[in-house]
Amino acid sequence: MNINVIKSIPKNPGDVEFSRYTRWVDKTTYFPMRMEYTGKRGEIYRIFSVQTVEIIQNDPTIIDVEMEDTAMGGKTVLHYSAVKYSIGIKENIFSERFLRRPPREYMR
Repeated sequence: MNINVIKSIPKNPGDVEFSRYTRWVDKTTYFPMRMEYTGKRGEIYRIFSVQTVEIIQNDPTIIDVEMEDTAMGGKTVLHYSAVKYSIGIKENIFSERFLRRPPREYMR
């Protein structure tokens, strides 16, 4: 895998809980494959990682992701299923009006 590593440091450190975070970004898909959040004392306290990428309808698609809280010892796992692209949603559905009150036909 061809990866870019990007380290980000906040402009206003007092406004956020981390001192920096590091992302590993796939150069082909531009997916953030891993992110590590580093606390004020230099400890990595949260790790986001992509577990599975599949090709769906010719598009690389993230299927499984994990967010681990190393400080608390917990983790959240997300699995995306029944992913479909080009399903005929009209472009005007992505307006503020419809984001506040989606049409019923899209709420199945």
